[in-house]
Amino acid sequence: MRRPYSTAGVLAVAAALTLGTVGPADAARGEIVFVTLNGGSVHRANPSGCVSVPDKAAGVVNSTNARIKVMGGSCHSADGRVVEAGKDDVVFPWERYVVVL
Repeated sequence: MRRPYSTAGVLAVAAALTLGTVGPADAARGEIVFVTLNGGSVHRANPSGCVSVPDKAAGVVNSTNARIKVMGGSCHSADGRVVEAGKDDVVFPWERYVVVL
């Protein structure tokens, strides 16, 4: 014998399961490490959104699980270079922001 399920009940259960498992979409796990000209480093743990590049940064290490974009103009500029998760790259003097993608 088949049990009658209402469409509304099935949709409500599906929505509850979906919404209950969604985490923050813009937070990356890990850290972004900026290497400075004097040999030091600045760490940003579990970054999200737009992160300012520290003064005198010469390189960036993306030790997160997300791609990042190194940008010059602003957090919303069309320019920039993507640094894949687990990779590193240089930071030029005109690049002032990193955006977690």
